[in-house]
Amino acid sequence: MRRTITGIFAFITFVMLSASVFAQNAPVTFDLEKFREVATRAETIIQDSDTPNEALEEMRTTLSTFRSQSLAEQETRAKRVSTVREQLALLGDPPAEGEPAETAEVATRRDELNGQLAEFQAPLIVAQEAYRRAGSLIDQIDSTIRTRQSDTLLQLGPSPLNPKHWATATVAELDYFKGVYGELTEAFSDERRSKSRLSNAPATIVLVLLGLLLIFPASRWVSRKLADTTAKERNPRRAFSAFILSLGLLIAPMIGFFLFVRGVELADILGARGDALKGYLPYIGLTIFGAIWIARNLFVAGGPGAQLLNIDQSRLTGGKRTVYALAAVFGLNYLIDAGRQTEDWPAEVPAVMQFPLIVLGALGLYILARKFRNYRAGMTPEDLAAANETLSGRISRLLTGFCTVVAFVGPVVAAIGYINLGANIVFSTLLSLALIATLFLLFALLVNILETFQRKPAALAEGEEGQNTGSAGGLYKSAVGFALICLALPILAIIWGARVSDISDLWIQLREGISIGDTRFSISDFLSFVLIFSIGYTLTRLLQSALRTSVLPNTTIDDGAQNALVTGLGYIGIFLAALLAIMSTGLDLSNLAIVAGALSVGIGFGLQTIVSNFVSGIILLIERPIKLGDWVEVGAFSGYVRKISVRSTSVETFDRATVIIPNADLIGGTVTNWTHGNKHGRVIVPIGVGYGSDPRKIEKILFELVKDHPMILKYPAPNVLFRRFGADSLDFEIRAILRDVNNMLAVTSDLNFAIAQRFKDEGIEIPFAQRDITIKNLSDLNKSEPAKRSSKKTPPKA
Repeated sequence: MRRTITGIFAFITFVMLSASVFAQNAPVTFDLEKFREVATRAETIIQDSDTPNEALEEMRTTLSTFRSQSLAEQETRAKRVSTVREQLALLGDPPAEGEPAETAEVATRRDELNGQLAEFQAPLIVAQEAYRRAGSLIDQIDSTIRTRQSDTLLQLGPSPLNPKHWATATVAELDYFKGVYGELTEAFSDERRSKSRLSNAPATIVLVLLGLLLIFPASRWVSRKLADTTAKERNPRRAFSAFILSLGLLIAPMIGFFLFVRGVELADILGARGDALKGYLPYIGLTIFGAIWIARNLFVAGGPGAQLLNIDQSRLTGGKRTVYALAAVFGLNYLIDAGRQTEDWPAEVPAVMQFPLIVLGALGLYILARKFRNYRAGMTPEDLAAANETLSGRISRLLTGFCTVVAFVGPVVAAIGYINLGANIVFSTLLSLALIATLFLLFALLVNILETFQRKPAALAEGEEGQNTGSAGGLYKSAVGFALICLALPILAIIWGARVSDISDLWIQLREGISIGDTRFSISDFLSFVLIFSIGYTLTRLLQSALRTSVLPNTTIDDGAQNALVTGLGYIGIFLAALLAIMSTGLDLSNLAIVAGALSVGIGFGLQTIVSNFVSGIILLIERPIKLGDWVEVGAFSGYVRKISVRSTSVETFDRATVIIPNADLIGGTVTNWTHGNKHGRVIVPIGVGYGSDPRKIEKILFELVKDHPMILKYPAPNVLFRRFGADSLDFEIRAILRDVNNMLAVTSDLNFAIAQRFKDEGIEIPFAQRDITIKNLSDLNKSEPAKRSSKKTPPKA
């Protein structure tokens, strides 16, 4: 486990150094003679089976450096060779036999270029050979180390359940502690070391006391402040502050721990065993204080991390004690590793010592898996279904099952005798859980920071959730999640046995890129593309927001035109951002145009519907036959236009249903737009009165009612029409032009109420249809009824 954590820190250091070196772009000279010496020494080391892994790793690092230098040399030489060949191509092919000879100047220039080509090609070939030789030696070293790691991991040793090994392990453990005690006694009895200790006493006392103050009183002060902060009313800003404050539970004790260890070093009381143990103390401290930090964030009521992740800690009761116990198990395992460094123990001794720790670690995994399972069981069906659709929900479900399996397999494998395999399975799983928990906390912290900037100050002060910026907020969250996943993958690989050199080789390959034709793509090109596109995308959204909220509302442009301008600006901005991002990678756009031309043929056949809708969407935004807020009728659907996108248009019906209509149907079909030029529209109100009513009086009454309505225009004037002599009534119609056709139903209702009241006051009858029903054979039906009754009373025959 110590090697795993050391590898993680080595990987992070490598990435930081690689980034700084890459930023400097300093030229590196390839020393061929030195490389040949190193390669010869490497071949000797590889053939020696007794060479330790540390020496092989050191040699591999040196070879990897030479391999990178030879690749850079190849690129430099290849550019020169390519330039000379282009110059030769300009001269054309030399004249064939029987053709007129070329001029002396051309022939001389051709000879010069051929000489330069031969001069440049020789170092290129040498660099290519060195690159291949270095790569071959690196592959041999990797193969040797992987074979050794596999043999160690799968080595079948003595079973820790064999009772005869217990006494041997007990004696070895007691001898180890006796040795540590003897080293301490020797250190205090040595006069020279006592003088050194006395001279260092002031610094030792200061460091030890300061370290203890940071470990205990400072940690308790942070805990109290954290408890006070989380006890207050929850809001996003306070949750963020509490999370930052919780980092003091990790940082302050770790600083104090390092100061304490440094004070012990100055005291000069450690021997060989103590020095080996001292090398593991930082890892023990990181394990213990890291576990405290995770537990205080996730498993304590009101923990800031749980607040940011919306976790109900009441369903995770006891999780804090489990995490603390697992940290203690890790610490004891480090002590066993420290003992291995100085003691020549037989195989059964570390097996017997480690087996109880493996069992306890597996038990902790099972308890955590059961708590996660119970947490999910306590959720409502709706919340559980929603959680299963999220990435965190899927990860939680997979981890629960995986931890359960590991909790069973790890101890069984170790009990058989595969103690290294069992320990690796259990402790690697625990480290993976710690890493995943840390990444979730970091994700919650970064997302909270983003949402803090996106919320209004008033919403923050009142503790409201607020609204994010829509798709942009989701995009930033996805970017944060993707970055954390990219960070976690190599660390997870190191936890499960990958070497730092494997990750560094992959990083170097990504940094140097891969060649596709004449173009090389590298991680720097990708990062440049992402950075420039992100900047362009952000600027586009900011400009759209400024136009939508500050500029366009102060103009006389209608809402539909404003929406079209903002949407069009978005398309143009994203297109320009993508174009600039592609150009930043050095991609030849002429080749891209050729590819686009070839794809257009396939698009014409396979994606013609999508392209048709896209082009129709552009036409809708430019020509604007319909616009945002228009009342339209398309086929059987009638409603308001709520959104015009690239592929389709959303229409909200009067039933509050949303109808998605492809843009091609709007351009190619018939659309009724009630509010295209203006909001004026005609309303028709039919009225029926009884026969015997005076038509002229009816006309006068209706005119008076319609002229008084505020939503009806005076010009053109409303009309009252006597339409027909109906079957039951005299049929009239009111026809008028409304100021706003959206109020058609309201105006119709107002007029009907007014007409009903006025007709009632005037005594005018509003007729309704009456129907008389005549039954022709009623007498026959009356005669048949007694016969039916008598037949029912007749008893059945026996």
